[in-house]
Amino acid sequence: EMSAKLYMEQEYPNSEEEALRPSRVMAAFDQDVLDLMLANFTSDPVETEENGLVRIWQKATPGRRYVAFSDTAHGTGGDNAVTCVMDVISGMIVADVKGNLLNPQEFARISVNLLHDYSDPLWGIEDNDWGITTIRTAQEMRYRRLYERKTPTGKDSGNIGWHTDEKSRYTLYGELIEAIHKRLITIPARDGVAEFMTVIRNPQKAGRIEALIGTHDDYPLAVGGCWQLR
Repeated sequence: EMSAKLYMEQEYPNSEEEALRPSRVMAAFDQDVLDLMLANFTSDPVETEENGLVRIWQKATPGRRYVAFSDTAHGTGGDNAVTCVMDVISGMIVADVKGNLLNPQEFARISVNLLHDYSDPLWGIEDNDWGITTIRTAQEMRYRRLYERKTPTGKDSGNIGWHTDEKSRYTLYGELIEAIHKRLITIPARDGVAEFMTVIRNPQKAGRIEALIGTHDDYPLAVGGCWQLR
């Protein structure tokens, strides 16, 4: 009962990304939009730093506004630690930090140095176990614009960092899926787009949005965090 197009995609993939992606029924993001982004908007960075851990596609421009978001990892070769910098107006990811061997302190140092080049934008750091160390290191480095969660009354709560629970995760991914579908976000990193392609609505977990087993969703989470801060 599979259409000819889906059959060919499943049995005769044209690329590594196509071979690894889930079925379109399970895919969380619009695969056609991601294909277009991969073909037309991904490119090599114009500049790299820190032995390739920092990638820059568009240098800071006077008068432009930026936001940044970080998903911290253990630094032991598993998940990637990712910081994305987004242009608030265009929705383009202009620079990133990405590596799976970065400990939280080193990740913070490299991210802070990159963000200084973009005039210290508002920076959200996920406050998971290792994220707390990244936050503390950023504070020790006197980074001045860390995202602070609000209370229901709208006042700062004193809680530095982005807290991901089921409610905030649902909002982040829901609005990110819509933004990608409407082509409001541009991701120039080919490996970043590839991660979007393997995010699914898991039918075994009531449609929970997460990475396909054996893949990563660190980059989508960092982009989604930028979109929320924007």
